Amino acid sequence: MGHRRLATPPAPDESTFQAMLDAAPDAMVGVNSDGVIVMVNVQTEAVFGHTREALLGQLIEILVPDRVKPAHPSHRDGYFREPRTRPMGVDLELAGRRADGTEFPAEISLSSIETDAGPVAIAAIRDISDRRKAEATFQAMFDAAPDAMVGVDSRGVIVMANVQTETAFGYQRDQLLGQRIEVLVPDRVKDVHPSHRDGYFREPRTRPMGAGLELAGRRSDGTEFPAEISLSSIETEEGPVALAAIRDITDRKKREEETRLAREEADRATEAKSDFLSRVSHELRTPLNSILGFGQLLEMESLPKEQRRSVKQILEAGEHLLDLINEILDIEKIPSGG
Repeated sequence: MGHRRLATPPAPDESTFQAMLDAAPDAMVGVNSDGVIVMVNVQTEAVFGHTREALLGQLIEILVPDRVKPAHPSHRDGYFREPRTRPMGVDLELAGRRADGTEFPAEISLSSIETDAGPVAIAAIRDISDRRKAEATFQAMFDAAPDAMVGVDSRGVIVMANVQTETAFGYQRDQLLGQRIEVLVPDRVKDVHPSHRDGYFREPRTRPMGAGLELAGRRSDGTEFPAEISLSSIETEEGPVALAAIRDITDRKKREEETRLAREEADRATEAKSDFLSRVSHELRTPLNSILGFGQLLEMESLPKEQRRSVKQILEAGEHLLDLINEILDIEKIPSGG
């Protein structure tokens, strides 16, 4: 049993094509190889502020900012030499010009169709003013963060950085965007860092990075600084982005080291004090007790009155000295909790 050939559907008439064009969410402009506008949709009127009648028959440069009008015809001719579906002006800041002369940031995609009058380039033009405002708001919030903030995509490429990153690492933002995150990582851990990065993207969640490890960042001049890093993840139109909040803890480490040294010095002082107390107790009190003991023995002897007075003075002086030593030892014990 043979396959039944399906009938080729008829091509849409002009009114149907215009209805399809008007249903598009973006401004749609058709331009022939001479640069003349031959079709527009209703969104074009809304976006640019021109009526359809005012645009048809005009050169496309009527919708182009004055600063790029001289170069635009050559770009237009270049497209007609190699027409294909593609975004226009990749990596460039594109803009449209409204009827009142104001401009708006634009995202433009190009495609080509064949008509009885020849090829027509179709430009789909999207006003991205709201998106740019949202991006500017986000960037302002991003820059307001107290720590360096770096956004990295799943390839390990830096796609966003805040002003604190410039301060912490010594790079300009434009120098970092498009670079791999390893440019900010010390050389000794660069080889293993990609595997840790890939591991995070397999299980993205908000958490501290390298818990229990001594982390560090690498500045543009090659010097390093101790760092505390927290990770989180956001979803963007281009895919997941890992956000790293990086805090330079040089000052904290310095304070911790100063505290450690002070504690060690205090421990040494306490040990010296304990040694002093021990020496006072042993080397002063012990011989003094011997003197008092011999004095007490002499006191029990039958001695002349003058000698008995001298022995009594020895005992009184010795006991007074012993009381002073005991008081010193008691006072020294108070700070150490003795």
